[in-house]
Amino acid sequence: MNLQLEAEVEPAVWPANKMRDITIRLRMTNNSPLPVTIYPAYTALAWKVSVASMGMTWDLKFKPEEPGLSASGHELRTYYGPPGEPVSELAVRKAGKVLKPGAEHVTTLQACWIPHALLQTEHLSMQTLDPEGLDNLRSIPQFDKCSVLVFGASSAWIKDHSKSKEMLRGFMVVFFSGPGRYTLRASYHQTPVMCKIVEELKAEATGVEVEAGK
Repeated sequence: MNLQLEAEVEPAVWPANKMRDITIRLRMTNNSPLPVTIYPAYTALAWKVSVASMGMTWDLKFKPEEPGLSASGHELRTYYGPPGEPVSELAVRKAGKVLKPGAEHVTTLQACWIPHALLQTEHLSMQTLDPEGLDNLRSIPQFDKCSVLVFGASSAWIKDHSKSKEMLRGFMVVFFSGPGRYTLRASYHQTPVMCKIVEELKAEATGVEVEAGK
């Protein structure tokens, strides 16, 4: 199937001394002569591990232009038990969205950029964010010097909760090891992992450059 994906990031410059609300738009267009079915309600970021995957994921990778930099996405869990039960095949079927030839669907992801200058020491404490050592945060280079992109949070919410050392927990977070230019590589993957009705689909967007912490 010819599924086209386009990514947009607004704004594309993230300051070194201010929080900024970030919008990522992911536009899928069916360029094939046949209809395809997608499942937006059950499509999750690829790093989500607290709920069993239904086989539909957004993979967002920020590739640094400068050597020595890195960016990695993690779910900062507040619960470390077994992942939540997947929904039924009937629920997935009902949630399906049919894209006719030429039709498109836009997914909008909201996030908040927090530069390292606005994070307190306890906000980036390994003991606070990953007390059980199960979220792989120890693999992040220069962890205590990172800036973060927090999905599902707004700058207003962060300001209201900035006094809590656990304000990042419960969110999907990308840790940026240092300021620089990064390229967002967004891709969509859909596969019948849990539901046989789900057809195999893949799409990758052209890279989008962002200036993080400049």
